[in-house]
Amino acid sequence: MNLASGVGRAPKNVEGRQMLAEFQLSAMGRPDLAIETLGAGLVYAQNDIRYIRFYLRLLLDQSEDSKLVRVGEALLQSPELTNKDVKDYIAMALSTVYAMHGSYSKSKEYLEKYNLANTLPGILRLSKNEWEQGKRTEAIKVISDNFDKVPQKGSLYMLLMNYYRILGNWDKARQYSMLYSLENPFSIEQRLEYMRLLRASGDVKTAEENLYNMYENNKNDPRALLQLANYAADIPDLPLMRKIYDTALKNNFSPAPFCLLLLETMLTAKDFKSAVAMSESILKEKPLWIKRYDDVFACLRAIAYYATGNSNMADILISDVLKRSTCSPKVLIATARRLDDLGADNFSHKLLENAVDRFPKHQLALTRLVHSEIKMGNSTNLDKHIFRLLQMRRPPRELIIEARKNLASDSFIFTPDREKIMAEINMLINNTSLDFTEDSGAGEERMLDMGSSSNLDF
Repeated sequence: MNLASGVGRAPKNVEGRQMLAEFQLSAMGRPDLAIETLGAGLVYAQNDIRYIRFYLRLLLDQSEDSKLVRVGEALLQSPELTNKDVKDYIAMALSTVYAMHGSYSKSKEYLEKYNLANTLPGILRLSKNEWEQGKRTEAIKVISDNFDKVPQKGSLYMLLMNYYRILGNWDKARQYSMLYSLENPFSIEQRLEYMRLLRASGDVKTAEENLYNMYENNKNDPRALLQLANYAADIPDLPLMRKIYDTALKNNFSPAPFCLLLLETMLTAKDFKSAVAMSESILKEKPLWIKRYDDVFACLRAIAYYATGNSNMADILISDVLKRSTCSPKVLIATARRLDDLGADNFSHKLLENAVDRFPKHQLALTRLVHSEIKMGNSTNLDKHIFRLLQMRRPPRELIIEARKNLASDSFIFTPDREKIMAEINMLINNTSLDFTEDSGAGEERMLDMGSSSNLDF
C-alpha cells in the first residue's frame, strides 16, 4: 500500500515504480498488474535500461508479443529515446519476437538496421533463425564465421553443444561442452550438463563416477546440493537422491525442496509404494513448509495414489487442486504428463483444460492439450484449440504434422471446420519450416525445479 501510494504521488519516480511492479509480480503473483504499472510509467523511463529490460522481459515471459511489438516500435520512433543501450535492447527484443512467429526476414532486418548482427546476441539470433528454418549447416556456419568477433564465447559453445546433441554427434557435443566448462570452471550447472551428454552418448559409468565425486565435493553447499538433487530427479537416481536428502537434513538445510524432490524422484523411478508411504508420513508430521507447497505436494500424492491403484484418492486430490485455482501452469502440465504416462487420460485432460482456461496464453499448456485431444480422439473443442495454437508462437513441427495426419483420418471426420484447419496447417508447414526445439537437454518438465535458474535473455 505504501509503494502504491508513493508511486501515485510521485509518478515520475522510476525506481519506486519498478519496485512496485516487482512486488506485484513476485509477492502478489499478478504479472498483469506489474505490466500495467510499468507501462504507465514508460514515458518517464525511456532511457532507463534496467526499467526497459524488466518491462520487455516481462512482456515476453507473459506472451504479450503484440504489446511488446507495439511498445518497442513506438519507443524506437520516439525522439526522447537517446540511450543507445536501450535502443539496442529494444531492437534485439523485436528481432526475437518476430523470429518466434516465423518472421525471420523481419528479425534479421532489426539486427542489421541497429548494427547488432556482429554482437553476441545478434550472432546467436541469426544462427537460431537458420536452425529453426531447418538450415542446419547454415546455422553452424553463422557461428563459425563470427567466432572471433566476440571475446566471451560461452554462449556460442552452449548453442553448438545443443546443435550437435540434437544431431546425434556426441563427440562434437562433448567437445563444445568441455570448452564451455573451461570458460565456466565453477559452474555446477554446466558440469551437470556435461554429465547429461555423457549419459546420452552411452558413457553412463563415467557420468556416474563424476556425479558421485561432485556430490562429495559439494555436499556442504546448499545451492550446489539442490542442483544435484534436480539432476538426480531427472535421471532418476534414487539412491543418490536419498543421500542428498539425508545430507540436507543433517546440515539443517531448508527441508522442503529436498523432501519434495525425493518424492518426485520416487515417482520417476516408479517406486510408487514408497512415494505413497512417504507422502502419508509427511502428512502425519505436518511440517511448517507444507502449506506453501500444498499444490505441488497434492499433485505428487495424486500421481502416487493413482499408480498404486487408488484412483478415487487421486480424483479427490486433483479436484481439490483445481478447485483452489492456485496451482501454477508448470505443475499442472507436469502432473498431466505423468498421469498421461500412467494411462490416466481423463485426469490428464482435465488438468490441461484447467491450465488453458486459467492461462490462455500459455502455449505449452495449449500444445499439450491439443496433443491430448488428438490422442483421445476428442474433437469437441479441437478445432478451437488448434486455431488458437496456430495464432501463437511458432508451434512444434511434430505436433502440427501429427494434427494434420489425425485430422485426415476417419476418427475426426466430424470435427468442426476440419477442412479450414487442414488448410491453415498446410499453409503453415509450407511457408514456415517448423522445428521442435523445446528440448534443451534436461529432459521433460518436472513438478519441482528448485535448483535451476530461469535466465530469459535475447
